[in-house]
Amino acid sequence: MPQFKQVLGVDLGINTVKIVELALDKTGVQAVRAASAPTGVVPGMSPEEIRSAIVAATKECIKKGRFGTRKAVFSISGQKAFIRRFRLPKTSDERLQKIIQYEARQQIPFPLDKTALQYQYRELPDEGEVEILLVAVRNDEVRDFMALAAKTGLTPVAVGVSSFALYNGQRFSSLTSKDLGERLDSALGRKKKAPAKPKKGKAAEPEVAAEPTNEQIADEFAIDEVKGFINLGAMTYDLAIGRTGKGGGMIGFVRTVPLGGDEMTKAIMKTCRVDSFRDAERIKTSSCQLMSYSFDDSDESGINQQASQAVTEVADKMVAEIRKTLDFFITQPDGMAIDALVLSGGQAQLPGLAPYLEEKLTVPVSISDRPIGDALRWQESFGAMAPYMISIGLAVQGLSLSDLKVDFLPEDRKIVRDFPFKVTAIMALIVMITAGIGTQAGQQYAAKYVAESENLDGVMKGGSAQIKAAEDAQALHDQTAADFLALSKIYGQRKYWIEFLSTLATIKPPPVLIEDIQMSHSGKVTITGVSEFQVSAAFFNSAIAEAFAGRLRVAAEKEKANPAIERIDQAPELRNQFRGKIPTRFVIGVEMKDKINHLNITPTPDPRAVPVGGVNQGAGGDPLLDEGSFSPRVNRGGARP
Repeated sequence: MPQFKQVLGVDLGINTVKIVELALDKTGVQAVRAASAPTGVVPGMSPEEIRSAIVAATKECIKKGRFGTRKAVFSISGQKAFIRRFRLPKTSDERLQKIIQYEARQQIPFPLDKTALQYQYRELPDEGEVEILLVAVRNDEVRDFMALAAKTGLTPVAVGVSSFALYNGQRFSSLTSKDLGERLDSALGRKKKAPAKPKKGKAAEPEVAAEPTNEQIADEFAIDEVKGFINLGAMTYDLAIGRTGKGGGMIGFVRTVPLGGDEMTKAIMKTCRVDSFRDAERIKTSSCQLMSYSFDDSDESGINQQASQAVTEVADKMVAEIRKTLDFFITQPDGMAIDALVLSGGQAQLPGLAPYLEEKLTVPVSISDRPIGDALRWQESFGAMAPYMISIGLAVQGLSLSDLKVDFLPEDRKIVRDFPFKVTAIMALIVMITAGIGTQAGQQYAAKYVAESENLDGVMKGGSAQIKAAEDAQALHDQTAADFLALSKIYGQRKYWIEFLSTLATIKPPPVLIEDIQMSHSGKVTITGVSEFQVSAAFFNSAIAEAFAGRLRVAAEKEKANPAIERIDQAPELRNQFRGKIPTRFVIGVEMKDKINHLNITPTPDPRAVPVGGVNQGAGGDPLLDEGSFSPRVNRGGARP
C-alpha cells in the first residue's frame, strides 16, 4: 500500500459517524480536521433504512468537516471477521504462504473460495519462529460493505477491521517523536547511517565500550506492560490486548462482543416505561450514573435512580464478558495479567462508567481523552479524543504507520490504488498525441485523395470514349478491391485471430463472462465482459499479461507489460442473471505488436494507364496488398478463377 501524506479515517457507527483527517508533516502527525454526525437509527429499522441513514450522516459529516482529501480508510466490524493467532517455524516466504493456506483450510469454518483471506506475520528471532495473525471475512460481507462505502462519495484506499483500528489508534497515540521517526524510516525503506570509516593514513582507534546509560539499563530490565483497550459502541464493543513495552508490535488478543450502549437505552425504556428510544437515550446521557460506591443517591443530585439501576445491570453483563476475556488471555501460552484498561468510544464517557469498571475488575481504568505521547497532535477544539479512536486508527493505517496492516480492499481496487499516477498521466498523454497524429495523417490522405479525384475528373472530360472506359475501369477496380479486402480478412488474419481467441478461452476464469471482443487489423483488441466477483477481472487481466508476454505493445514509460483495466463498473441490470447478485462489468484493452497489417491505403487509379476495354490480367500484384501477401488473379469480368 502506498504511503499517503493525508488521509481520512471513517468510522461508520450505527448511532454516530465519526471522521478524522490526519496529515503527515515534518514534525509528526497532526489531526487536521474531525467531525461527527448522528445517524438517527432506532431499533426496528430495516437494514436498507439503516444503510440510508448511515450514508446520509456520512455526507452530513463530510459537509460539516470540509476535509481536504477524499481518500478514506474504512473498517469492517470485528464481529464479522474470523481471527486466529498462531506460531509457525521460520521458513521461506513461499513455503510459509503454503503453510498458512493449509492452516486456513483447517481453521476457517467457511469455504476459502467464498472468503477474503488476509494475514500478517512478524519474526521472533530468539525463538526461531514467526507469529501469524490470520484474518478472514466472507466475500459477500466485503461486497456489501464496499457498496455502502461507494454511496458515501469517498474513495476507499483500504478496509481494515474495527478491533485492529482500535489497537492501532491507541498504540499510535502513545508514541513519542523518536518512535515516529523509526516508523517513518521503516515505512519509507530508509536505512540508518553507518558509522564513518577512519581516513587513510590514520589507524583506527580501538573502540572503548561506553558505560550504559540509566535509560538503557531500565530498558534492559523493563517488564512488559500489558494494556487492554475497550471501545464502547452502540451495538458492540471491541476489546484489544497488546504489549506496549519491548514485546509490542503484534496484537495479543482481540474480541468483539455484541453488547453496547443501545442495550442500556433499551433497559431504561423497559424500567422507566419510556416509549421513545430517543427519550430514553436522552435520559441515559443526562440523568444516569453507574451505581458504584461513590454513587450519590440524594434527591438534589438530579440522578434518575431507576434509570441508573437499569444501566448498572447492563454494565454488570459487560463486566462479566470482560472478565471472561481477560481470564482466557491469561491461560494462553504468552498471556499474562492485564495491568490497565483504557476506554474509548461514544459510550465511554457515560458518567461513572470508568470508576465502576475499575471497582469491579480491580485494575486501573482510564478514558483516552488526549494522546499520551507527542507523535500525534490533537486539537483541543475537537473535544475529547475517545469517540474518534477507531477513526484515528484507520487514518494511521492509511499513513502506513500502523502496527497492524490487514486490508480487505478488493484486489481490483488495490491495482488501481497502487498504479502510479504519473505513469497513468504519461500514458494518457501518449494516447492523446497518437490519436492526434493519426487524425492529422488521415486528413492529409483525404485531401490528397480529393485532389487526385478532381484531376481525374478533368482528364475524363476530354472525351466520351475515355470517360466510359474510365468509369468501367473504376467500377472494376472497386469490385476487385472489395474482393481483395474480403480475401485478406478471411485468409490473412483468420489463423492469427483464431489462435488468439483459443488462448483467451483457455485462460479465462470461470466467473468471467465475455460479452464482446473487438479486434482491429492493427492488432488492437478491446474485451468487454462481466464477472460475478470484482477480483476475477483482475485475475483475468493478469492471465492475459502472462499468456501473451512479449507480444503486447506498451509505452516506454511503463515498466510492466500488463494490459490495462480501462473501466470497472457495477451492472445492476444483470442482477437476475447472477442469482440476485450485482455483477461487475469491465473493459480490458490490449494491442498485439506481432500482428502484421496487410492493408494499405488504396491510391486512385490513373485512367490514362488503363487500356480501353479492361485491365491487364497479368499485373504483378494489387496496391491493396503489400509484398508477400495473398494476391489472387482477377479476369476481365471480375470473377475469380
